[in-house]
Amino acid sequence: MAKRTDKAKWIWIAAECHRLDSYLRARRTFTLAGVPSEARLRVTAFSEYVLYVNGRYVGCGPTPSSARAPLLDVYTAEDLPLRRGRNVIAVLAHNYYVGLPRLPRLPAGLWLQLDATYANGKAERLGTDRRWRLALAEDFSRRAPRVYWTTGFTEVRDTRREPQGWTEVGFNDRRWAKADEVRHALPEGFPPQKVREQTAPRLTETFVVPSRLASSGWAKWQMGMTAIPFEFAVPNPAHGEFYAGTFVRSHRRQKARFIFDCDEAAAVYFNNRQVIRQGYSEQFVHWLQDEEHDHYTGIHRGQGHRTESADVTLGTGWNSVGIVIYDPGRSWGFAVRFEDARTGKTLPLEFSPDLKAADWVDWQIIIDQLCPCGKGALPEVPTPNERTFPDPAYQLAWEERTPTRRAPAGAAALAAGGRGKGPLRLRDGERVTYDFGDERVGHVELDVEGAPGAILDVAWGEGLGADGCVEPVRGGMRQVDRLILRRGRQTVRFVNRRALRYLELVARTGGDRLKVYRLGVHATGRGTEPPAAIDTGDRRLANAMRVVERTVHRCLQRTLEGSPARDAEQSIPAAYLLAQAERTLYGRTDLGEAALQAFADDQRDDGFFRAIVPAGTVHTVPDWNLLWIIWLADHVAWTGDRRLAKRLYPVAEKCLEWTAGHCGLSGLLENKPRRSPWWLFLDHSPIDRRGEVTAWQALWCRALRTAADVAEFLGDDQAAARGRAEADAVAETARARLWDKARGLFVDGRLYDNISDTSTPATNYYALYGGLATPHQADQILANLWKTSHVESANWGPRENPYVKSFALEALLELGRAEQALAMIRSYWGDMAKAGLSTVPEVFPLPADGQATPRQRGSPGGPYNGHPPWVLCHGCGVAPAAMVAKWILGVRPGRPGFEPLHLAPMPGDLRRISGRAWTPQGPVEIAIEPARGRRKIRAVLPDGLSYRLDRRHLDPDDEVEVVGGKPAEA
Repeated sequence: MAKRTDKAKWIWIAAECHRLDSYLRARRTFTLAGVPSEARLRVTAFSEYVLYVNGRYVGCGPTPSSARAPLLDVYTAEDLPLRRGRNVIAVLAHNYYVGLPRLPRLPAGLWLQLDATYANGKAERLGTDRRWRLALAEDFSRRAPRVYWTTGFTEVRDTRREPQGWTEVGFNDRRWAKADEVRHALPEGFPPQKVREQTAPRLTETFVVPSRLASSGWAKWQMGMTAIPFEFAVPNPAHGEFYAGTFVRSHRRQKARFIFDCDEAAAVYFNNRQVIRQGYSEQFVHWLQDEEHDHYTGIHRGQGHRTESADVTLGTGWNSVGIVIYDPGRSWGFAVRFEDARTGKTLPLEFSPDLKAADWVDWQIIIDQLCPCGKGALPEVPTPNERTFPDPAYQLAWEERTPTRRAPAGAAALAAGGRGKGPLRLRDGERVTYDFGDERVGHVELDVEGAPGAILDVAWGEGLGADGCVEPVRGGMRQVDRLILRRGRQTVRFVNRRALRYLELVARTGGDRLKVYRLGVHATGRGTEPPAAIDTGDRRLANAMRVVERTVHRCLQRTLEGSPARDAEQSIPAAYLLAQAERTLYGRTDLGEAALQAFADDQRDDGFFRAIVPAGTVHTVPDWNLLWIIWLADHVAWTGDRRLAKRLYPVAEKCLEWTAGHCGLSGLLENKPRRSPWWLFLDHSPIDRRGEVTAWQALWCRALRTAADVAEFLGDDQAAARGRAEADAVAETARARLWDKARGLFVDGRLYDNISDTSTPATNYYALYGGLATPHQADQILANLWKTSHVESANWGPRENPYVKSFALEALLELGRAEQALAMIRSYWGDMAKAGLSTVPEVFPLPADGQATPRQRGSPGGPYNGHPPWVLCHGCGVAPAAMVAKWILGVRPGRPGFEPLHLAPMPGDLRRISGRAWTPQGPVEIAIEPARGRRKIRAVLPDGLSYRLDRRHLDPDDEVEVVGGKPAEA
């Protein structure tokens, strides 16, 4: 090892730093004089790493971070199997080089430093430098299709090409390249790069096996499917246009639907007529960072569409098909089929480039001197089959899948407590689907054996399709990885993390059976899942809360993730609600504080910051910026952290100034985009977003008041008074211009002198949450939205979702309407559990297949254009976790930092409930039990915690006992 003064450098193969979906292996052997008494290994990578020491898996990461402040994961001597003598550190690193909502687009790089100290005090250091050996990981396909535009790539892995034993000390790496030291240029004006350690504890990993075998059957290859895999057919295409042509034979004249699967800008011609054109969308690319506008980023150019279709008429005999792809150097290829327009089944048609039936090739690649598609391009491409089709997801989606009554041999043995004897034996085309019983976030691992070249497709999903199988393509999102086996038994851990409940294996062996000895997911999370925070005899409420708590546990990953299965993004609304739950259920604030700071660090000079960070996308969502201010005040109220408040309050002030810049002559905010892109989100369900939007005024009003609370905490009474006066003025103007006395409701918005003809529940709950309504107006609103205290009359419309109900819950509870809030939790979140969901979905009830979001007036529909693949686990739906603890149990801060605790139970119609809510001083235990016709409330407080008891929401004969703590002075 080296001297202590040596510092690690960023390394990679320099020529590969800007390659898409690039995998690289790195090694360094070294000698230790003994086993260190202390050791610290710090490591990070752009984008991901998997770390091995002396052949043993140690960990993976890192936490998503920005280019200017990369976060280091830290491993200590307890994690590292170091030994006396020769040792080796081996790393498999992966770089996306595309901007995603969860991380920015960055050139590849690996940084690692090991500091070891012996018992005698001698210290040594080893860091990444030119002495490391590197090799491209050629077992990973470099043309794997994108999962979705907000996600990375599918994993197509050929273990025949993996260097055996590369993580072991004795491996010969002399033919590997010496590492290049790489220095990544930061944008102009950025401060110098400074790596820093991750302060939050590392994620834990738990190997979880399936809970049961869900189904089994066959996947049958369909004649009439064809494709060109660029990885094999066009290995080195240059930038420029790619042409391919063929003929398709029909035995009769018939109508058909032409399906084209390609994620690049392309045109399709049928019988010399253009029928499909997909490509660059100026409106769409604004959601990307500027440097990505002219680069391949998966399906960005198709604006999120995975397949395009056209209705055509097949003539009797041969019909011509021509394909033009405008940037083949960055595409996986394309796939084509014709389907019956009525049934959707694949038509069994023949393809031939030279009008010959039963030909061994399907396509002719046309090489034009003016548009060379690359050196080494083959003039003919062999007809694909089930083992050469380039897109595993669409292959499985297009194949015919049939069920069987009898499962394959050994299938049940892989499930928990499985019956029978393993291993699982799969024949060619056979499939099995396993249910893990709950959403799992982590890395799939298989212990498998098969003939060389045998293929095992691994499909994952949060739910099942109508046929009882995993949906290979769901809402445009590919959900299939592919494993190509070498000879012999092998354990394969997939590099890319997945979020799933169901896992489907499909064997493509060409004849021999494939054996699976073990199957599972290395599930990641913030420690062990805590016990239920709420215990109640109310079954619907208990089931609802369990669904919420499981969602929290799945979304607390390296950041506060909104949708682990799709974007894995840290957005303001999901992070705010998850940070509340993190405090309530775990008593921790590290992820929440880091997220607040990350958004503050992203603030521009004009006060704007993106709604998702760290990210390679540009999400301008002005209502979420206001929610960050509300979140800041909520965090300060819970923690009493004066230093954080002092550091971030100026960010809130600048954000409010930026927001005020959108005011019209009336003094209210007007939805007139002044920045591209622009997405006034508010809710998934339809809201009229034109002109002066009521919900936006409500969030502005609440942000002004909560910012004033922070200013008052910091001793700036003048700023606090100014903020509250401004909030009062906004509320008064909103009532004058947006309240409809005849309806007894706020309208969605006002455009010039015309008020909206809609008054949605979302708008009116926002108005209550933001304090726009007078007490009389609040009573009118609730009388219109509720039939009784237990039954809603509100029509939420399509795309009803738990996000906006978060504000509804808080508004109801702030008004003392506990019975209505509890009824909403039971009927909405409780129905999720009744529907068989284990976590909170993004929208509920779940939309029907193919159902699109209705056009929302005044809104472009956001980056998904109204067609996202809805996920079944989303952090925006976890509000009840904090709401029940804060309001029903009554544990909330009287002043910042719980000095004192405001103990104000609000059990509503509940006779029995108990639970735990954390404070900075420790947990508060609340138990409410029936006792002789009344309720007894027992509160156990940490020693020394001062409290004030508030009985206003209790019955006069309810008995209260407080154990521990001390009454606050008047």
